[in-house]
Amino acid sequence: MKSRRDFLKLMAAGSAAASLGRAGRVAAATATKSAGANAGAAKGAATKHSAPRTAALETELKNEKKSTADTLKKIRDYELSTSAPLAFVFKPMKPRKGGRS
Repeated sequence: MKSRRDFLKLMAAGSAAASLGRAGRVAAATATKSAGANAGAAKGAATKHSAPRTAALETELKNEKKSTADTLKKIRDYELSTSAPLAFVFKPMKPRKGGRS
């Protein structure tokens, strides 16, 4: 990234794409629901996105959630001394000479 402005443009574009993607899925789901009774079998096949979760997968997800929660608890409980140096210091950039291009 060249500048903070470029970063913010990238973040805005990503947010817009994510929200449009969600809206598109909602619109598609609404369209399939209103397609009618004749499309019942096709609708069931079209809306099925993934295989059902197995017991092993559920166990692994629980383990990962617990591990993440434990790690966050350790990070949040960690005491910093009052004299600890700052992680970063924001220094604004000087404006470019010659105008924008």
